[in-house]
Amino acid sequence: MVKLGKTNKEAKLLKEFISTPKGVYKITKKEIDILDAFCKNPIKNVDFKGLKFVIGGKSNRALFNALKKLANLNVLVTKRLGRTISYSINFQNPLAITMLSFIEGLNSRNKKNLNYRLIDSILEEIESPYLSLVITGSYVEEKETKNSDLDVVAIIPDCEDKRVMNNYLKNKGQLSTPEIHPYVFSVSEFYKMLINKEENYGKEIYRKRIVIYGAEAFYKIAKRAIENGFQG
Repeated sequence: MVKLGKTNKEAKLLKEFISTPKGVYKITKKEIDILDAFCKNPIKNVDFKGLKFVIGGKSNRALFNALKKLANLNVLVTKRLGRTISYSINFQNPLAITMLSFIEGLNSRNKKNLNYRLIDSILEEIESPYLSLVITGSYVEEKETKNSDLDVVAIIPDCEDKRVMNNYLKNKGQLSTPEIHPYVFSVSEFYKMLINKEENYGKEIYRKRIVIYGAEAFYKIAKRAIENGFQG
């Protein structure tokens, strides 16, 4: 669950408003909790009881209203089986991708074990909106040791030279603490790993990740893979 601490001024601002193509959307804390549950596994279908178990809280009414609002926005798709209604992310709606990307942004600044000075120094020279930077490995699960590298994955457009990004990350990380271990994939390479039937590093990245830049680009790759058989 996304934790919005009182000292985190950025999170306090972000928890209320999202910029969308249709204007500014006011989002509630309960909606953030719902989207965060789907953010961990956007492919899953889950019913009210399942979400209640994951999210917690005492008010069924607040959860019901938030689900109804997200369904009315077509961010969530509903499916009825008997008396049970299940919910899933509607990847056909660009607003759903925008909202998931928003949650990734909150989560990317919510890890106390990450060196954000190092992360910000990596991001300061990146300008491409079509690139995704993802942290994976032990730091995501908070199981790192003092000798652990920071695994940074860059997913870049097919037309760009992977060597340029790899050298950039290596130069940034050689003298840093922790040291950066870079992995660079083209969009096509990452997409093919997701739809491959065999287990591979791309699927591991998808399941265990913090997207620190380019979440919307990341979800667009995931959307395409899901439409072509990727099941998480």
